[in-house]
Amino acid sequence: KASELLKNVALPELIEATSSYRVIPLNTNNKEDKELYDSLTRAADNLIKICQKTRRRFQGNRINEVGIAIEEEFVQELRKTNLAPNLLVKKGYPDMEVDDQYGRKTYLESKATSKRWDDTFRSFYYSTGKRV
Repeated sequence: KASELLKNVALPELIEATSSYRVIPLNTNNKEDKELYDSLTRAADNLIKICQKTRRRFQGNRINEVGIAIEEEFVQELRKTNLAPNLLVKKGYPDMEVDDQYGRKTYLESKATSKRWDDTFRSFYYSTGKRV
């Protein structure tokens, strides 16, 4: 069964094997990467705090609609940092492109799920590297 063969394959390896893209991990020992990580984390933390304070709940008929609403709010928080985010219109992966002050582009993919974290069902599907 394919899922059994691939269950120990890391997503970066899968992307490299099925596309012309390479996943470059963040290195928090690198000043530029650390600043990027800190800005992303600060924006995410701010969004969570706002949702907790205002008791904001994201709703939609499908989980994808919820995910899109969260992405839009996250972009607003990213704009308050030193990053320049841009939601990508094209369907597929990734969801957004983020430019940092060093001229680098980082691509982010966010996922919303209605399942519990400890659930055994899949909440992320990767079909081919053509959409990366």
